[in-house]
Amino acid sequence: MTQNADHVLDHFELFRGPEYQQMLANKKKMFENPRDPAEVERIREWAKTPEYREKNFAREALTVNPAKACQPLGAVFAAVGFEKTIPSSTGLKAASLIIAATSQDISRSRVPVSPRP
Repeated sequence: MTQNADHVLDHFELFRGPEYQQMLANKKKMFENPRDPAEVERIREWAKTPEYREKNFAREALTVNPAKACQPLGAVFAAVGFEKTIPSSTGLKAASLIIAATSQDISRSRVPVSPRP
């Protein structure tokens, strides 16, 4: 690669280099299971038909349990189990608010940890 400790490239430049372009092309060829472009175009056109529209709108409601669907919240709860950890998360506002409220409740019962020098 063209990057080393003395010459660190920004990601915009780094991933446009020939080494990365070749690596990404190989990955796409080996792992992405590409489809025939004619088949992709056939399905794209089918998705614009009334038949597809009826099938799409015929779906019924889905109920999702947010406690099971929110991976960041689960990660925060897992992190709380480790001594001297401060859980942190980014994501949707609702999930972040739940996590922030939970973290505040938990942090009240812990001894504050001073930052490293």
